Amino acid sequence: MKCPALIILLAATVTTAVAQAPAKPIAPTSAKSFATGIFVEMPKDIRCAVHGKSLSPSISGNPALKRTISVDSMTCRAYGNVPGTEKQIPLSAREISGGLLSTKDFGKFRLRPLVGDPDSGFIFAIQKEKLSGFRKFLQEPEPTECDSTVAPVSLPPGVPVGEGPVKTAFSLRFQEIKIGTGADAEPGKIYKVHYTGWLGVNGRADDGRKFDSSYDHPGQPIMDKDGKMQRDADGKVVLSGPQPITFIQGMGRTIPGFDQGFTGMKIGGKRRIFIPWQLAYGAVGRPGPDAAHPGIPARSDLIFDVELIDQTAMAMPPNHPPMTVQHMPANGGAQPATQAQPATQAQPSTQAQPATQAHPETPAQPATQPPVDTQTKPETAAQPK
Repeated sequence: MKCPALIILLAATVTTAVAQAPAKPIAPTSAKSFATGIFVEMPKDIRCAVHGKSLSPSISGNPALKRTISVDSMTCRAYGNVPGTEKQIPLSAREISGGLLSTKDFGKFRLRPLVGDPDSGFIFAIQKEKLSGFRKFLQEPEPTECDSTVAPVSLPPGVPVGEGPVKTAFSLRFQEIKIGTGADAEPGKIYKVHYTGWLGVNGRADDGRKFDSSYDHPGQPIMDKDGKMQRDADGKVVLSGPQPITFIQGMGRTIPGFDQGFTGMKIGGKRRIFIPWQLAYGAVGRPGPDAAHPGIPARSDLIFDVELIDQTAMAMPPNHPPMTVQHMPANGGAQPATQAQPATQAQPSTQAQPATQAHPETPAQPATQPPVDTQTKPETAAQPK
């Protein structure tokens, strides 16, 4: 049952253009004269407009509307702390009758012409009980194909169906800038990458600050045919241009968002990666070495522009078993190693010692020779010289 409520009118001005009718100055309106029924005037942070307006002589004698008005559509938009996009309001009738315009989902809106002339635009009022739901509707983002609250999650046999919507806490997003023409990026390879990193939108004064770039790192000395460093006329060592960094993908040597951000790329491709703080430096951040290089604040979303220059396989010595990532036991002891002494008792396999001698294989140490992680992770990335 609807209960009459005290009407509170807050001026919200919306102007609409009429073909062949110039806009007229907006005069202040009297809240008292517009206060009727159960309507409340639209708050200032919500703007509405009608479109495709046409006028015809009125026979209703309504002093507020001197002519009958028909409209093609109505749109509204919320501003303020939680802004939304402009949304179409479905109408159940096109005619403004007795100062009322009927909508399909939010009841009737009361429209009053500014300065008594509909050519100048309207003030909008909504039924007070509808205002809260209407504001929520305007502030809700438009659903997309990737909206996890819309797309169902497939469950394997034996897993019971859960109740409630499925939501995503955070996600790694990317924007393709240039599609590469080379081979697909493969997991576990040594990637050679150029990158530039910025702080994302975190609601702080330093949003957008560039904290590191491989293009800012000094190049390597250029060697002549005799293996000596080339020098210029002043005797200074000649350096190459900026060098890309290298890292082994999938080994955890970079922040997770950076490590996973190359999936689906091709050699020669360029991509912008949007990394949430949960996949970057987390709730702690990464302090910098000095005031000139403040590092990464806590809970910072990051943006990286990356270019995948090349990828190579890790070189393995002959007869070396496949390399796997080993996890230390929870008790921190190397007991499995001592329990594995039978392997050392099988001294006949001293022939296998080449495998330990082949430890220079600590594979692809090229990946660490150009301080990969320190450069790739904005960890030391935040320490440009």
